[in-house]
Amino acid sequence: IEAALGNPDGATIETYTTSGTTAEQLPDLPIPDGVTALVVYLPGNAGDVFLGDAEAQFIPLTDSGHVFEWEGATTGDLHIKTNTAGDGVGIVFEGEGGT
Repeated sequence: IEAALGNPDGATIETYTTSGTTAEQLPDLPIPDGVTALVVYLPGNAGDVFLGDAEAQFIPLTDSGHVFEWEGATTGDLHIKTNTAGDGVGIVFEGEGGT
């Protein structure tokens, strides 16, 4: 991965699945300055995933290949809601996000 990305610090690749059908905060993974995180719809999901903040989740991810680009300081600013518990998203970005 390091050779492909040209990034000596590696990459962060995480999967988050919901435990219910109400809004849930994504893990608090710090995103390095100047890096864009990708929030990716998981191909095994039974339904749509809605992405937003704590108040409203209005950005739909509805099929494999759907991606949302996030340039914030942390993925913890984002929340997802699913119609089926166990559905979720992948989180990918350059650099070590740590947990």
